[in-house]
Amino acid sequence: MINIFGKVFDMFYKIKVVHSIPGRLRVHIPAIKNIPSEWQIKEDTLNPIFLELQGVESISFSYISGNAVIQYDKTVTNDKEILEEMNKIVKILGKHRKEIENISQDQLDEEVQHMIEIVRNELRG
Repeated sequence: MINIFGKVFDMFYKIKVVHSIPGRLRVHIPAIKNIPSEWQIKEDTLNPIFLELQGVESISFSYISGNAVIQYDKTVTNDKEILEEMNKIVKILGKHRKEIENISQDQLDEEVQHMIEIVRNELRG
């Protein structure tokens, strides 16, 4: 078993802005490079969490580089607001740590969906 919460928390906790222009934000998330391939969550699975953030249009990330590129509507939001919202996601996951830690690999997809629902509900709440 792996403490998936720890990996997810680390993934978001140490975000650093690499480059930002209005409408496009590139961030470096060092911990995603350390996630074993069998535990890597597919991009299309994580996208719904980020698309919940107002103005975010798309996100792509690379486990190899540790970078993520977030495209957003610059008339709706900005890079600082997006980073604040990402920090809210970290806090939400922290609050629900006991629900998502120490899952087995065969539970990963189900647990990711559960995390997405938790985040959605609390971001809307």
